[in-house]
Amino acid sequence: MIAVLAAAGWAGPLDAPNPDDLGKYRCQEGGLAMLTPPALGDRKVGTNPAAPPGFPAGLQSKLQPIAPDALLKKAAKGAGSYPAPAVASLATAGQVVRRDCENRATTTDHYFVGCKTIVQCEVLATIAGVDQTFDRRPQVGARSAPVESAAEAIGLVWFLDTELFLPLTPQELADWQEESAEYSLVEPTIPWVEVEEYPKGWLVRAPRRITCGCSHDVVRYAYWVSVDGRSCPVSEPGAPIAIAKNPICVD
Repeated sequence: MIAVLAAAGWAGPLDAPNPDDLGKYRCQEGGLAMLTPPALGDRKVGTNPAAPPGFPAGLQSKLQPIAPDALLKKAAKGAGSYPAPAVASLATAGQVVRRDCENRATTTDHYFVGCKTIVQCEVLATIAGVDQTFDRRPQVGARSAPVESAAEAIGLVWFLDTELFLPLTPQELADWQEESAEYSLVEPTIPWVEVEEYPKGWLVRAPRRITCGCSHDVVRYAYWVSVDGRSCPVSEPGAPIAIAKNPICVD
């Protein structure tokens, strides 16, 4: 059954959490495009290559189920079919999430792939046993409530920010191990993911890696995911995890 909004009294847009639910945190004005640039502060870029994802004690065991590599590979077959990384399946009880794409105009609220040539996509997902189709981020909140776990909240961050970068499956981890030699670890290290639970939702800190442009660093940002499914990036400076040594600009 398609869930209704848990906070019926909140008349805001379908992608914007009730500001009264965020406590001391606030949504980033301007959304993903205006995320606060990362700052090293007292940390420094070391000489060691980047490490595998690190998690606080007890969190990694909760990141189940996830879509396995075999199903992700199968979902990639066919023109215009792009499987989402396994982290998205944390919001779908392990069902593969994929993007079905075609060439057409796009806005910042639409899902898309590509850099120089932007290809708009529909995101196909099964949430609570119901097949769902999304082509814009604001649709997600009303169809995903109630959010009931930290893992589900992390998965829903991908629906907000498709640049979320969190390798989980054996193949994703093997790919990152190969790529990590081209990155420098930022020290002292910090967990890749942190989740704080509140009565009205979750504060999720998780890394993203931009695929277009010249900056491909792995940087952890903060996101709010409400119990009613609405989410937003939070006004908190990004925390670098790994810095690309010789980034190649991607058009």
